[in-house]
Amino acid sequence: MAPLPTEEPPGAAFVFDEKGNPYPRDLIEISLAEVERLLVDGFPESVTRKGIYSGYLRYLNDFSIAVCPEWTQWLNGSFTTAKIDPQDIDVVNFVDFRYITPRIERFLTPNHGKNVHYPVDGYLVQLFPQNDERFLKITCKRLQYWRKWFGNDRLDNKKGIMQVKVSPSDISHGA
Repeated sequence: MAPLPTEEPPGAAFVFDEKGNPYPRDLIEISLAEVERLLVDGFPESVTRKGIYSGYLRYLNDFSIAVCPEWTQWLNGSFTTAKIDPQDIDVVNFVDFRYITPRIERFLTPNHGKNVHYPVDGYLVQLFPQNDERFLKITCKRLQYWRKWFGNDRLDNKKGIMQVKVSPSDISHGA
């Protein structure tokens, strides 16, 4: 693991806690530029982070073309921790239900499998309007599930969840 900072670097959206998890233990709004600066450039000794980030940008670009141009993601997994050489990045895509078509399957990780196209484990929360009966049954239920899953590490330690608002201009600037 990388050495833990004792104070927040200038302009940082988060720091790593004593366990190497993102802190604060809440939703952490972060831009793609900050993801690159803090989670890629911040680990110059890593041999995997640049490749993962490059594949992640391809994922975002392809998703924006095939599924929808703008959406929100939560980032998780060892890529979002102080681990030097993670293997992939985990994401939950929050997408308006009207954009959900079979094309989205390419971007989702099969049960107990790996995405063969990208170094990304991708998952989905369909966003239904609050006045739709599916809002409570699907959107809220899945949101609670992912908040619990992404908000704790494997030892059940609390951690922050990084939230990225993705748009085409962000992707082109991140590439």
